[in-house]
Amino acid sequence: MVKFDTVGSRVTIANAGTPTIWTLEPILEIGRAAIGGEAVPDEFGSVASVVGGSDGQVFVADELAAEVRVFDERGQLVRSFGGDGEGPGEFRRLISLGWLGDTLATLDARAARLGLFDTDGGWLGQRPYLPLGGENIRLYQTGRGELYMPFFRPSEDRGGMVFVRQTVAGPADTLPWTQDTFDHRNRVTCRHSGGQGISGYVSDLAPISLQVPAPGVMTAYAWTADYRISFVQDRDTVRVVLRDVPAEVLSEAEWRGEVEQFTAFRDTFDDEQCEPEGLPRPAVKSLIRAIFFDDLGRMWVERRDGEGFAFDVFGPAGRLVATMVAPNRSTRVIPTVNSDRVYLTRRDSLGIDYVSGYAIRPNG
Repeated sequence: MVKFDTVGSRVTIANAGTPTIWTLEPILEIGRAAIGGEAVPDEFGSVASVVGGSDGQVFVADELAAEVRVFDERGQLVRSFGGDGEGPGEFRRLISLGWLGDTLATLDARAARLGLFDTDGGWLGQRPYLPLGGENIRLYQTGRGELYMPFFRPSEDRGGMVFVRQTVAGPADTLPWTQDTFDHRNRVTCRHSGGQGISGYVSDLAPISLQVPAPGVMTAYAWTADYRISFVQDRDTVRVVLRDVPAEVLSEAEWRGEVEQFTAFRDTFDDEQCEPEGLPRPAVKSLIRAIFFDDLGRMWVERRDGEGFAFDVFGPAGRLVATMVAPNRSTRVIPTVNSDRVYLTRRDSLGIDYVSGYAIRPNG
């Protein structure tokens, strides 16, 4: 059941009831450890990003190897391109992939550029970037022909982070990146002695402020304790998407585990001053883990579901289309969806990275 309410220019879409169930069928897994020290094409150093091609090929960014590897639908290596360097087609720190039509966009955080390649790995040119890295620094796909990249825009009185919209024709609009993204209510900030810098820590189960670019030159915001996603355009909230999924309360056992992890983190430093001194205990667990958009402009919400997670898929108007069980994945790399394929990564207990592909099966 979907209920639409309109107040002024704001539309609220409340999704309730049992949705259509889709399933994800495993069709591909790439990755293994080399035997005897001999390099193999599907052994990854550190997977930073994965995107699917229109012909079923899979493009994998290996940050450690400073290259893009392209595999076919069977997981066989087709080609690779890149290499460590600052020349055309090379990478200093490859952290993200995206699509601008049929052009592959590569975000190089150290060479300060958005590199452009054809699907065969041919160098097409570059667009300027800044040497940024860290949490949430990646390409944000909002459709096959557009994506956003984080950028620091300096000014005489006040600089700040923005998302720059990239299209096939070139850079276009910008979206604000509010400081709320960094101002987590449940964050602990520790200043370390001996020149070891400053570290931030947030419990894996604690709600955070989440912000991502959305189709239509909008920004999607969520405080992840609630299933409420607000779409903002030109500083006005134009749409709110709701779903009747309640948050879960932390158990005592779960909280003890979170405190133990924080204590282990804090004990890695000899002398630190943390504010606050202890780990704040949230009232409920974080319900939403990620929000991203596919090549059709649909919104995917990864939410907590019992002991695991689920994907909810919404149409462009905010109507819930379907839900499905989400496979286990590495939290470092956001899943991507191309047509009827979902791609994600996982890392095993030995630190080996794997790329997994799934076919979307409606009404499975």
